[in-house]
Amino acid sequence: MRADNAPELLRWTLFERDGRAIARHIVAGNPDAGAAIAHAQRDLRDNWQRYRAAFVGDEDGRPDIDPKRASQITERIDQGSDFVRDVIDNPQILETIPNESMLKFRYVLRRGWTTRLTAYLPKHPGARWGARVTGMTPTAILIDSRSSPTQAPRDEVERLPSVDGYDTAEAALDALETQIGAAERAEPVTRRAVGA
Repeated sequence: MRADNAPELLRWTLFERDGRAIARHIVAGNPDAGAAIAHAQRDLRDNWQRYRAAFVGDEDGRPDIDPKRASQITERIDQGSDFVRDVIDNPQILETIPNESMLKFRYVLRRGWTTRLTAYLPKHPGARWGARVTGMTPTAILIDSRSSPTQAPRDEVERLPSVDGYDTAEAALDALETQIGAAERAEPVTRRAVGA
């Protein structure tokens, strides 16, 4: 299944296992990118087990999957959707992360913000893992703010460190988290509240 909003319509396309499109239907007209992603994310999050059962289930259409694994899949759907939204908000992310890279995600709570870290492995021989911050959203209202913050400004995300040259995604994400912590200790982060 694929969701897209070109040309100017949110539509679903259903595919056979061999890649042939077998059905298309329009879900909504003229959505902006954010609305299209939100709709697709909700549908996939709510219905992925049914779609999976129809595609790879047993003879009764039941998926062979345990609840813990199902929870992990739902979490990864949310992480992938957050990454797509971050790229729409900040296309420069794709200047760092090459097309067809393998991605791994980690969310870190720091100073009232959820920071989204993305590790990436380019698809070429000898490539090694790198990691960068792809987005930040407030986890809680900052006590000293006169109004609640919204998404972190693009330059705030861009100024945070990135790392390259690691054997695993976990090692790259650990190194990035360490560098972010060191940068915060060396120079405290100050944020202006929206409307202040």
